[in-house]
Amino acid sequence: LYYDLYQERDRPDTFVLLDGWASEAALASHAVHPNVTRVVNQLSPLLSSPLEHLHSRRMSDPA
Repeated sequence: LYYDLYQERDRPDTFVLLDGWASEAALASHAVHPNVTRVVNQLSPLLSSPLEHLHSRRMSDPA
């Protein structure tokens, strides 16, 4: 449904990507898509720490 990219103010080398999905099945399908795994494999060596995956639920309506 969306991707939102954030950069931390006090740590400009730290980014947070929030994404929204219609269902858990949609997220699971996306996670194993060949394009996604290829991009993650290409980006991983450039990161100073491993990717973190946090699963949450939006509690407010988007503006």
